[in-house]
Amino acid sequence: MDNTDFYNQLLEQEKNLVSKIEEYKGLLSKVRDLLEHFEQNNDLKSVQTNTRTDDAYDKEWIIKDKVLYALKSIVKGTADEVAERLLELDDSFSQDKASRVSTHHLSGLYRDKLIDAVKVGKKYRYYSK
Repeated sequence: MDNTDFYNQLLEQEKNLVSKIEEYKGLLSKVRDLLEHFEQNNDLKSVQTNTRTDDAYDKEWIIKDKVLYALKSIVKGTADEVAERLLELDDSFSQDKASRVSTHHLSGLYRDKLIDAVKVGKKYRYYSK
């Protein structure tokens, strides 16, 4: 392959990439328009917090909802304290499982900004927003 052929291949690849970029810009614009429309016409808080807020604990809830309920019932606490509360609420949890799911789901809820936390030593103390 000589330099001219190589150069022509590069030009063709650049043309294809530019075409794809323009296509993606159009798609991105449509997605942004949909997001803006959605934000203007819907209550985002109810969409983002897809967790239970019922007054009574239900053993049929998904684990994430159980962890959030346990946190709300103690108002503020570490993953260990939430695990203790889970054990009081639900006899289907072992000590190990309660500890693991509390740590996992609380950190996920915090990462997703559905709950807040303050660092106390090496641990986080979580609380509802």
